[in-house]
Amino acid sequence: MTKASYDGKVVKDSLGRSITLRKPNIMDRYYLNKAMKQDAEIPACVNMMFAILFVAKIDDRVFESPRSYEECMELLQYLKDEGLLVVHENIASEIAEEPENVKK
Repeated sequence: MTKASYDGKVVKDSLGRSITLRKPNIMDRYYLNKAMKQDAEIPACVNMMFAILFVAKIDDRVFESPRSYEECMELLQYLKDEGLLVVHENIASEIAEEPENVKK
Protein backbone atom coordinates (compact mmCIF):
# COMPACT_ATOMS: atom_id res chain seq x y z
CA MET A 1 0.00 0.00 0.00
CA THR A 2 1.37 3.39 -0.91
CA LYS A 3 1.47 6.15 1.64
CA ALA A 4 -1.04 8.93 0.99
CA SER A 5 -0.18 12.60 1.59
CA TYR A 6 -2.37 12.62 4.69
CA ASP A 7 -1.20 9.29 6.17
CA GLY A 8 0.38 10.07 9.55
CA LYS A 9 -0.42 13.76 9.21
CA VAL A 10 -1.43 15.51 12.43
CA VAL A 11 -4.01 18.27 12.11
CA LYS A 12 -5.66 20.52 14.70
CA ASP A 13 -9.37 21.12 14.95
CA SER A 14 -10.94 24.34 16.23
CA LEU A 15 -11.14 22.81 19.72
CA GLY A 16 -7.34 22.53 19.75
CA ARG A 17 -7.28 18.75 19.54
CA SER A 18 -4.58 16.96 17.55
CA ILE A 19 -6.04 14.48 15.09
CA THR A 20 -3.71 11.97 13.45
CA LEU A 21 -4.88 10.72 10.07
CA ARG A 22 -4.28 7.35 8.42
CA LYS A 23 -4.92 5.75 5.08
CA PRO A 24 -7.61 3.07 5.47
CA ASN A 25 -7.18 -0.25 3.72
CA ILE A 26 -9.65 -2.48 1.92
CA MET A 27 -10.62 -4.37 5.08
CA ASP A 28 -11.36 -1.10 6.88
CA ARG A 29 -13.75 -0.25 4.06
CA TYR A 30 -15.29 -3.73 4.15
CA TYR A 31 -16.02 -3.60 7.88
CA LEU A 32 -17.39 -0.07 7.61
CA ASN A 33 -19.76 -1.21 4.89
CA LYS A 34 -20.99 -4.05 7.14
CA ALA A 35 -21.34 -1.74 10.15
CA MET A 36 -23.30 0.99 8.38
CA LYS A 37 -26.52 -1.02 8.04
CA GLN A 38 -29.41 1.21 6.89
CA ASP A 39 -27.23 4.34 7.00
CA ALA A 40 -25.56 3.16 3.78
CA GLU A 41 -28.64 4.45 1.94
CA ILE A 42 -28.16 8.03 3.18
CA PRO A 43 -25.40 9.96 1.35
CA ALA A 44 -24.73 12.34 4.26
CA CYS A 45 -24.22 9.37 6.60
CA VAL A 46 -21.90 7.67 4.12
CA ASN A 47 -19.84 10.86 3.93
CA MET A 48 -19.49 11.12 7.71
CA MET A 49 -18.89 7.42 8.26
CA PHE A 50 -16.29 7.18 5.51
CA ALA A 51 -14.37 10.09 7.04
CA ILE A 52 -13.99 8.33 10.39
CA LEU A 53 -11.93 5.61 8.72
CA PHE A 54 -9.14 8.18 8.39
CA VAL A 55 -8.97 8.95 12.13
CA ALA A 56 -6.11 7.11 13.80
CA LYS A 57 -5.84 9.17 16.96
CA ILE A 58 -7.35 12.18 18.70
CA ASP A 59 -4.87 13.67 21.15
CA ASP A 60 -3.65 10.59 23.04
CA ARG A 61 -6.69 8.38 22.35
CA VAL A 62 -6.06 5.78 19.64
CA PHE A 63 -8.95 4.66 17.43
CA GLU A 64 -8.98 1.41 15.49
CA SER A 65 -11.10 1.28 12.36
CA PRO A 66 -14.69 0.69 13.49
CA ARG A 67 -16.12 -2.79 13.14
CA SER A 68 -19.65 -2.14 14.39
CA TYR A 69 -22.33 0.51 14.16
CA GLU A 70 -21.83 1.31 17.84
CA GLU A 71 -18.10 1.91 17.31
CA CYS A 72 -18.92 4.23 14.40
CA MET A 73 -21.31 6.23 16.56
CA GLU A 74 -18.81 6.42 19.42
CA LEU A 75 -16.09 7.79 17.15
CA LEU A 76 -18.43 10.29 15.47
CA GLN A 77 -19.57 11.52 18.87
CA TYR A 78 -15.98 11.89 20.08
CA LEU A 79 -14.86 13.54 16.83
CA LYS A 80 -17.66 16.13 16.91
CA ASP A 81 -18.38 18.59 14.11
CA GLU A 82 -15.08 20.39 14.66
CA GLY A 83 -13.01 17.26 14.15
CA LEU A 84 -15.09 15.99 11.25
CA LEU A 85 -14.59 19.29 9.44
CA VAL A 86 -10.80 19.17 9.67
CA VAL A 87 -10.75 15.51 8.61
CA HIS A 88 -12.88 16.34 5.56
CA GLU A 89 -10.61 19.25 4.67
CA ASN A 90 -7.55 17.01 4.69
CA ILE A 91 -8.94 14.05 2.79
CA ALA A 92 -11.25 15.89 0.38
CA SER A 93 -10.05 14.08 -2.73
CA GLU A 94 -10.63 10.66 -1.11
CA ILE A 95 -14.07 11.66 0.13
CA ALA A 96 -15.06 12.87 -3.33
CA GLU A 97 -14.13 9.55 -4.91
CA GLU A 98 -14.85 6.83 -2.35
CA PRO A 99 -18.34 7.07 -0.82
CA GLU A 100 -19.97 5.54 -3.90
CA ASN A 101 -17.61 2.58 -3.56
CA VAL A 102 -18.43 2.19 0.13
CA LYS A 103 -22.16 1.90 -0.56
CA LYS A 104 -21.79 -0.86 -3.15
